[in-house]
Amino acid sequence: MNNSLDSVQQLHSVVESPDGEIQYCKPISINKNNPYRNVPLDNLSQNNTQVECDGNTIYIPTNVLDSAIKLQYKAQLVRLLCLIDFTMNLIVSLSTYYGAFFSMIISVISITGYYSTFTYSRSGLISYLVYQYLQTITKIITLIFYILLANGINPTIIEKNNIILSYSIDNTIILSLYVITQIYINYFVQQFYNLLPKIPLTSQESIYIIV
Repeated sequence: MNNSLDSVQQLHSVVESPDGEIQYCKPISINKNNPYRNVPLDNLSQNNTQVECDGNTIYIPTNVLDSAIKLQYKAQLVRLLCLIDFTMNLIVSLSTYYGAFFSMIISVISITGYYSTFTYSRSGLISYLVYQYLQTITKIITLIFYILLANGINPTIIEKNNIILSYSIDNTIILSLYVITQIYINYFVQQFYNLLPKIPLTSQESIYIIV
Protein backbone atom coordinates (compact mmCIF):
# COMPACT_ATOMS: atom_id res chain seq x y z
CA MET A 1 0.00 0.00 0.00
CA ASN A 2 2.79 2.45 0.90
CA ASN A 3 4.58 1.77 -2.37
CA SER A 4 1.35 2.51 -4.21
CA LEU A 5 0.91 5.78 -2.37
CA ASP A 6 4.47 6.84 -3.05
CA SER A 7 3.90 6.46 -6.77
CA VAL A 8 0.59 8.36 -6.80
CA GLN A 9 0.63 11.30 -9.18
CA GLN A 10 0.11 14.48 -7.20
CA LEU A 11 -1.56 16.45 -9.94
CA HIS A 12 -3.58 19.57 -9.28
CA SER A 13 -6.21 21.97 -10.73
CA VAL A 14 -7.27 21.65 -14.36
CA VAL A 15 -7.40 23.67 -17.55
CA GLU A 16 -9.10 22.41 -20.72
CA SER A 17 -7.31 23.40 -23.92
CA PRO A 18 -9.25 24.20 -27.15
CA ASP A 19 -8.61 20.69 -28.47
CA GLY A 20 -10.23 19.17 -25.37
CA GLU A 21 -7.00 18.06 -23.70
CA ILE A 22 -7.02 18.29 -19.91
CA GLN A 23 -4.03 19.92 -18.24
CA TYR A 24 -3.52 20.09 -14.49
CA CYS A 25 -2.16 22.70 -12.15
CA LYS A 26 -2.90 23.24 -8.39
CA PRO A 27 -5.10 22.15 -6.59
CA ILE A 28 -7.81 19.68 -7.73
CA SER A 29 -10.95 19.67 -5.60
CA ILE A 30 -13.52 16.88 -5.95
CA ASN A 31 -17.03 17.34 -4.62
CA LYS A 32 -17.98 14.87 -1.90
CA ASN A 33 -21.06 13.85 -3.95
CA ASN A 34 -19.07 13.30 -7.14
CA PRO A 35 -19.77 9.65 -8.01
CA TYR A 36 -16.27 9.12 -9.43
CA ARG A 37 -14.72 9.50 -6.00
CA ASN A 38 -16.26 6.11 -5.16
CA VAL A 39 -14.33 4.23 -7.84
CA PRO A 40 -12.19 1.61 -6.06
CA LEU A 41 -8.46 2.28 -6.02
CA ASP A 42 -6.35 0.12 -8.27
CA ASN A 43 -3.33 -0.45 -6.11
CA LEU A 44 -1.76 -2.84 -8.57
CA SER A 45 -1.56 -0.26 -11.36
CA GLN A 46 -0.15 2.34 -8.94
CA ASN A 47 -1.96 4.96 -11.01
CA ASN A 48 -3.91 7.03 -8.52
CA THR A 49 -4.15 10.77 -8.08
CA GLN A 50 -4.19 12.89 -4.92
CA VAL A 51 -7.16 15.27 -4.74
CA GLU A 52 -8.92 17.40 -2.13
CA CYS A 53 -12.39 16.35 -1.02
CA ASP A 54 -14.51 17.87 1.74
CA GLY A 55 -11.49 19.27 3.59
CA ASN A 56 -9.49 16.05 3.34
CA THR A 57 -7.00 14.65 0.86
CA ILE A 58 -7.94 11.40 -0.86
CA TYR A 59 -6.77 9.34 -3.82
CA ILE A 60 -8.83 8.35 -6.84
CA PRO A 61 -7.85 6.38 -9.96
CA THR A 62 -6.23 8.70 -12.49
CA ASN A 63 -8.16 7.15 -15.39
CA VAL A 64 -11.46 8.53 -14.05
CA LEU A 65 -10.11 11.92 -12.94
CA ASP A 66 -10.91 13.66 -16.25
CA SER A 67 -14.51 12.44 -16.13
CA ALA A 68 -14.85 13.58 -12.51
CA ILE A 69 -13.62 17.09 -13.33
CA LYS A 70 -15.67 17.42 -16.52
CA LEU A 71 -18.75 16.29 -14.59
CA GLN A 72 -18.29 19.05 -12.02
CA TYR A 73 -17.66 21.69 -14.69
CA LYS A 74 -20.76 20.76 -16.67
CA ALA A 75 -22.82 20.53 -13.47
CA GLN A 76 -22.24 24.24 -12.83
CA LEU A 77 -23.57 25.24 -16.27
CA VAL A 78 -26.54 22.84 -16.15
CA ARG A 79 -27.31 24.22 -12.70
CA LEU A 80 -27.45 27.73 -14.18
CA LEU A 81 -29.76 26.58 -17.01
CA CYS A 82 -32.10 24.92 -14.52
CA LEU A 83 -32.15 28.03 -12.36
CA ILE A 84 -33.00 30.25 -15.35
CA ASP A 85 -35.82 27.91 -16.44
CA PHE A 86 -37.16 27.73 -12.90
CA THR A 87 -37.17 31.52 -12.45
CA MET A 88 -38.78 32.28 -15.81
CA ASN A 89 -41.51 29.67 -15.48
CA LEU A 90 -42.22 30.61 -11.87
CA ILE A 91 -42.71 34.24 -12.91
CA VAL A 92 -45.06 33.16 -15.72
CA SER A 93 -47.05 30.88 -13.41
CA LEU A 94 -47.53 33.69 -10.87
CA SER A 95 -48.28 36.50 -13.32
CA THR A 96 -50.66 34.87 -15.83
CA TYR A 97 -53.72 32.67 -15.66
CA TYR A 98 -53.37 30.85 -18.95
CA GLY A 99 -50.50 28.41 -18.95
CA ALA A 100 -49.87 28.88 -15.23
CA PHE A 101 -50.30 25.18 -14.45
CA PHE A 102 -47.92 24.12 -17.23
CA SER A 103 -45.34 26.71 -16.14
CA MET A 104 -45.57 25.50 -12.56
CA ILE A 105 -44.88 21.92 -13.71
CA ILE A 106 -41.82 23.11 -15.64
CA SER A 107 -40.69 25.00 -12.54
CA VAL A 108 -40.84 21.79 -10.51
CA ILE A 109 -38.96 19.89 -13.24
CA SER A 110 -36.31 22.62 -13.36
CA ILE A 111 -35.77 22.75 -9.61
CA THR A 112 -35.50 18.94 -9.58
CA GLY A 113 -32.84 19.16 -12.28
CA TYR A 114 -31.12 21.91 -10.30
CA TYR A 115 -31.00 19.72 -7.20
CA SER A 116 -29.66 16.77 -9.22
CA THR A 117 -26.57 18.83 -10.21
CA PHE A 118 -25.60 18.78 -6.52
CA THR A 119 -26.44 15.12 -5.91
CA TYR A 120 -25.26 13.93 -9.37
CA SER A 121 -28.42 11.88 -9.79
CA ARG A 122 -29.39 10.53 -13.23
CA SER A 123 -32.96 9.87 -12.11
CA GLY A 124 -33.28 13.45 -10.86
CA LEU A 125 -32.05 14.90 -14.15
CA ILE A 126 -34.03 12.72 -16.58
CA SER A 127 -37.23 14.80 -16.43
CA TYR A 128 -35.30 17.99 -17.16
CA LEU A 129 -33.52 16.29 -20.06
CA VAL A 130 -36.86 15.14 -21.51
CA TYR A 131 -38.14 18.70 -21.15
CA GLN A 132 -35.14 19.97 -23.15
CA TYR A 133 -35.84 17.43 -25.91
CA LEU A 134 -39.46 18.57 -26.06
CA GLN A 135 -38.26 22.16 -26.29
CA THR A 136 -35.93 21.24 -29.15
CA ILE A 137 -38.62 19.34 -31.07
CA THR A 138 -41.12 22.19 -30.61
CA LYS A 139 -38.68 24.83 -31.84
CA ILE A 140 -37.69 22.74 -34.87
CA ILE A 141 -41.35 22.21 -35.84
CA THR A 142 -42.03 25.93 -35.41
CA LEU A 143 -39.04 26.79 -37.61
CA ILE A 144 -40.19 24.38 -40.34
CA PHE A 145 -43.66 25.89 -40.19
CA TYR A 146 -42.27 29.39 -40.65
CA ILE A 147 -40.00 28.31 -43.51
CA LEU A 148 -42.97 26.77 -45.34
CA LEU A 149 -44.91 29.99 -44.91
CA ALA A 150 -41.95 32.09 -46.06
CA ASN A 151 -41.80 30.05 -49.26
CA GLY A 152 -45.49 30.52 -49.98
CA ILE A 153 -46.54 27.01 -48.94
CA ASN A 154 -49.34 28.16 -46.69
CA PRO A 155 -52.17 25.63 -46.45
CA THR A 156 -54.09 27.76 -43.99
CA ILE A 157 -54.29 31.37 -42.99
CA ILE A 158 -53.86 31.71 -39.29
CA GLU A 159 -56.03 34.41 -37.83
CA LYS A 160 -56.74 34.97 -34.20
CA ASN A 161 -58.53 37.86 -32.55
CA ASN A 162 -58.74 39.63 -35.92
CA ILE A 163 -54.94 39.81 -36.10
CA ILE A 164 -53.27 38.06 -39.05
CA LEU A 165 -49.87 36.85 -37.99
CA SER A 166 -47.00 38.31 -40.00
CA TYR A 167 -44.29 36.05 -41.43
CA SER A 168 -40.97 37.28 -42.77
CA ILE A 169 -37.42 36.16 -43.43
CA ASP A 170 -36.39 38.07 -40.31
CA ASN A 171 -38.62 35.88 -38.19
CA THR A 172 -37.14 32.81 -39.87
CA ILE A 173 -33.60 33.94 -39.06
CA ILE A 174 -34.51 34.67 -35.43
CA LEU A 175 -36.22 31.29 -35.05
CA SER A 176 -33.19 29.60 -36.61
CA LEU A 177 -30.97 31.17 -33.94
CA TYR A 178 -33.41 29.99 -31.27
CA VAL A 179 -33.25 26.45 -32.65
CA ILE A 180 -29.44 26.43 -32.81
CA THR A 181 -29.22 27.69 -29.24
CA GLN A 182 -31.75 25.14 -28.02
CA ILE A 183 -29.97 22.28 -29.78
CA TYR A 184 -26.70 23.29 -28.11
CA ILE A 185 -28.38 23.49 -24.68
CA ASN A 186 -29.98 20.09 -25.26
CA TYR A 187 -26.62 18.65 -26.34
CA PHE A 188 -24.86 20.08 -23.28
CA VAL A 189 -27.43 18.70 -20.83
CA GLN A 190 -27.21 15.33 -22.60
CA GLN A 191 -23.42 15.37 -22.22
CA PHE A 192 -23.76 15.99 -18.50
CA TYR A 193 -26.30 13.18 -18.24
CA ASN A 194 -23.98 10.81 -20.14
CA LEU A 195 -21.15 11.52 -17.70
CA LEU A 196 -23.28 10.40 -14.76
CA PRO A 197 -22.62 6.69 -14.05
CA LYS A 198 -25.48 4.43 -15.14
CA ILE A 199 -25.15 2.32 -12.02
CA PRO A 200 -23.93 3.41 -8.57
CA LEU A 201 -20.18 3.03 -8.30
CA THR A 202 -18.89 0.76 -5.59
CA SER A 203 -17.73 2.79 -2.65
CA GLN A 204 -14.00 2.55 -2.17
CA GLU A 205 -12.23 2.28 1.11
CA SER A 206 -10.92 5.77 0.58
CA ILE A 207 -7.44 6.64 1.76
CA TYR A 208 -7.77 9.89 3.69
CA ILE A 209 -5.02 12.20 4.81
CA ILE A 210 -6.45 14.60 7.38
CA VAL A 211 -5.17 18.14 6.75
